[in-house]
Amino acid sequence: MSLQNDIRRVVKGDVRFDEPMSRHTSFRIGGPADIFICLRGLKDLFAILEIARRRSTPLRIIGQGTNILVRDKGVRGIVMKMATRFDGAKFEDDVLCAGGGARLGRLVKLAANRSLSGLEFAVGIPGTLGGAIMTNAGLKSLAIGDIVREVQVVLFDGTRKTLGSKDLKFGYRSSNLGKELVLLNAGLQLCEGRAGKILERMNEFMAQRQNTQPLSLPNAGCIFKNPPGDSAGRLIEISGLKGRRVGEAVISAKHANFVQNLGGARADHVIQLMDEVRKLVEARTGVELEPEIEICGEA
Repeated sequence: MSLQNDIRRVVKGDVRFDEPMSRHTSFRIGGPADIFICLRGLKDLFAILEIARRRSTPLRIIGQGTNILVRDKGVRGIVMKMATRFDGAKFEDDVLCAGGGARLGRLVKLAANRSLSGLEFAVGIPGTLGGAIMTNAGLKSLAIGDIVREVQVVLFDGTRKTLGSKDLKFGYRSSNLGKELVLLNAGLQLCEGRAGKILERMNEFMAQRQNTQPLSLPNAGCIFKNPPGDSAGRLIEISGLKGRRVGEAVISAKHANFVQNLGGARADHVIQLMDEVRKLVEARTGVELEPEIEICGEA
């Protein structure tokens, strides 16, 4: 039986072949995935994991595709997307328990409606809870890892684990959670607050994003990590690179650490632009920038 027929036989979710990843990334860039599956639940997940192991098929998981750049030749193997069956949310006292596929923006609002504080900084951050935890998304001084109480994951070998805060290690835009797992759900430790103060903080964080970040064109958020004690955006700007363009990819005039897709950008455009930025910033400042976005797919 072919791999396609094998998958169609057991998977209940939406299965697509040669699916353009440009439809599933915030950059609106990316070649086709051989097999793209919107997971409908745990049965789908475990069925796919078993098929991938048995057939030695490459496998990866995405949420909203907000922090990745997929190369133009696409992704070989199977791409799984966390769909609606993984976006539930409930409260256990002051702990917000939510699925890995839950959107951060929705969780921020749910917490605020319960007068629970601790998640305000995530307002306006795109993507899912799972992706945010894997990369420890946040601001310079606040990050999602600070409030993670525990996570439940399924490893690609089918093992299911619960990891507490003592098992988890978070760094700047990083965690010790490997790529070969699916984050099913997590518990976020919040605290009681005043509704008015929570809303005020949310508005402040959102205003800061709107004033400093380009939101009008497709992008993948900050392209480079901030070096210790400095800002990647500042280094790119003082290197005279705002507005620099390769093809349809351009460095934002509003925030130099954002690359925008003007409409027809290819991954090769973005990668070439990133390479130019790294070389010129290092020559100008002596600092070597490290990518914050994940570049994946076939070169």
